[in-house]
Amino acid sequence: MRRLRDRMREDLTLRGLGTNTIEAYLGCVRKFAEHFGRSPSALGADEIREFQLELRRRKVSASTFNVYAAAFKFLYRFTLDRPEQVARIRCMRVPMHLPTVLSGSEMSRLIAALDARAKEHQAQHLVRPFDAAGSKLAKTSSTIAASRASILKPPTAPSLRL
Repeated sequence: MRRLRDRMREDLTLRGLGTNTIEAYLGCVRKFAEHFGRSPSALGADEIREFQLELRRRKVSASTFNVYAAAFKFLYRFTLDRPEQVARIRCMRVPMHLPTVLSGSEMSRLIAALDARAKEHQAQHLVRPFDAAGSKLAKTSSTIAASRASILKPPTAPSLRL
């Protein structure tokens, strides 16, 4: 199993997968091999199906189930070059949860709280930086105006002394 794990890690790395994804896939394959007590290279579609049924019996979440499915697909398609073993693997549908909708009175209270907080924040933090920036801007503007005036001055004719 060690050589297979190293080869799978290299394949995952070559395809640019992230460290967390690599560790998750390797963990899934390790648990699969431990469940049957054999290397995944000696296992096939029937064992994958049996393991997926065991995951359902354990009531793992849909997203966890899908990570296992992706790990098996990668292992058998790319590392073991046996894509026929995972041709029938399907992912579970991940349930979508609707957001909580606030009532009109809750929205009014939220907006009022945000308005009060914004005014407090503005009074404490926004006025001072603009004052400082304004004075710096005034200094910069006068410097630019002086430089511009000296640049735009018409040239004076040189005077000749005899």
